[in-house]
Amino acid sequence: MDGVHRADGVDPGAVGDRALEIEPLRDRSGQGTVDPEWSVTATLTRLAEDIGLKFSTVKSARWVSSRWPADRR
Repeated sequence: MDGVHRADGVDPGAVGDRALEIEPLRDRSGQGTVDPEWSVTATLTRLAEDIGLKFSTVKSARWVSSRWPADRR
């Protein structure tokens, strides 16, 4: 990916794409139960820890990536 990198070398598009791959956005209907160990927060927290970023950074990058077409991010 030839995206824009921040000063710290992080490619927000790549982070967001990875987060979406691991945890796609779900509808807000609330149907079904989710095991707390596999909740969105838990999954994105694990990803953030694995790549050395804050949870909020990964969560924001995921949301932004979900709003842009793949060929534009």
